[in-house]
Amino acid sequence: MGDQQPAFLYYQIGGFRPNLTLQGEFRYDLRKLAEAIFGSKPLVELVLGIRPSGASAILVPTSEWIKKEDFNYPGTPQPASDFLSLSPLQFDNASQLARKLNALKPKGKRRGEDDSAANKIFLGDIGQAGQFRSAFEHSRLLFHAFKPSSDVSRFGLSRSSPWASAQVISLVFNEWTHEKGVFLDIGWSSMDCATRPPTFRTSVHLEVEDTRHFGNKGKQRVGFRYGETEVLKQSSVSTRVRDLLRCERPLILLVHDEGAVRTLFRGLGIDTDSMASGLKTFSKSRGVFRGRYTYKDSRRRSLSPRRDGGSRDQRPRSPPRTQKPVCLVDIRQMYITLCRRIAESNASLSAVAAELGLQGDDKSMCAGNESRLLAEMWMTMASGPAIDEQYGARWGADAARVSAIATQSASGGSAPSADPGDVDFDPNDLAPTGWAAAAQPSRPSQMMDWDDLDDDEEEFYGR
Repeated sequence: MGDQQPAFLYYQIGGFRPNLTLQGEFRYDLRKLAEAIFGSKPLVELVLGIRPSGASAILVPTSEWIKKEDFNYPGTPQPASDFLSLSPLQFDNASQLARKLNALKPKGKRRGEDDSAANKIFLGDIGQAGQFRSAFEHSRLLFHAFKPSSDVSRFGLSRSSPWASAQVISLVFNEWTHEKGVFLDIGWSSMDCATRPPTFRTSVHLEVEDTRHFGNKGKQRVGFRYGETEVLKQSSVSTRVRDLLRCERPLILLVHDEGAVRTLFRGLGIDTDSMASGLKTFSKSRGVFRGRYTYKDSRRRSLSPRRDGGSRDQRPRSPPRTQKPVCLVDIRQMYITLCRRIAESNASLSAVAAELGLQGDDKSMCAGNESRLLAEMWMTMASGPAIDEQYGARWGADAARVSAIATQSASGGSAPSADPGDVDFDPNDLAPTGWAAAAQPSRPSQMMDWDDLDDDEEEFYGR
């Protein structure tokens, strides 16, 4: 695909203060609007915009939309800068689109505010919801963009920008539970994300010689399934990790707990100040690297003093050098954002994997094996539907309905049928794609106080 001029202006379809509606008597008919947008097309690919508040909007690039007499165009098109993220949003039929439009329809109970079922929760001071939700969508966008045939200009990206050459590596380490700052092993896996499905290139597993015989209660060291384990002194492990980060191409580093990984790196004498949190640097201004999320070290734990009483800051630091950007993607935070939990989770890697429908072993320990699992966790979420649709498919009312249908079918009973024109239920948008297809977690989300929601909002949030 050749470079195209990115579409920086968008019409908002439906929702609060839209830029694209139907004319006349059907102006507020969301089903008619969905049908008019679909026409005779087998599917429609639009754009999901996440605002700084966390609220979402359905968008279409102005450069792609051919103006029609049946539509009104109130207001002015919205620039990409109004949104923290722009990502793919696909609908397989008009009923799916109508359902999304219905969730974004303001109720009109709070004049001048977006009190729709989908966005009411983001009114007022809601902290970092916009940052976290957009970070989730950045992973979806980059996963989509890595496919060579995908159109990235509609999201403001250009294939001539640095993101197109980025490499993706997942990294895991196991810390000794008896003393902070002492780690037992470390592993990483590199991937080729241009293939579908993505393929693993290499995996590495390093054990620290001085702590090789240490263990954690309830965990058993197991063999490395993807190569030979190397046993090295900690200084050699530090060199190997520094070499990994001294990359010739931009690096997307998938981790399970960003704070812990930054602490580990600092303990190995690696400067983390230049490392970005998330993929925001890839997703703005045609992919040009500028700015980054500010990482709040105060939220995370620090390393304990060394046994000899010395300071870890006395360790030799990596020499200054020019290197490509390193972006840390916290997979656990992606999961927390997706499942809508208020409190920060301390869930283990294997526990999160199980919630995502992947098989992990919480009684074994091998950072090399776990690095593969971590990569699959990222692919499971990044390859799936947009954040709210993916939540509904995994934990929401949709998942409960599909489970009930499957149970009745398996027992030989008569499964309830779904009306294809029913805006409130469409089984076609229930199953996440790719690795997410088998994900059906065992427990519901606990994000919000349900007493604050009305019936429509409880339906949207999957009570």
